[in-house]
Amino acid sequence: DRAFVDNITNRTIEVTMGRIYDYKATYSHYLELRKERREQQQKQYDEQQKMI
Repeated sequence: DRAFVDNITNRTIEVTMGRIYDYKATYSHYLELRKERREQQQKQYDEQQKMI
């Protein structure tokens, strides 16, 4: 249950593709931040593909 996890979590460490991301936030806020980071990464990738 997300409310339970939010109440007990104030930090989430994500390991993705050999990189470590440290989020000092509730779980719900972590999900928002992760979504923003992934959207930014996708935008950068798309821009890079235009250059190629």
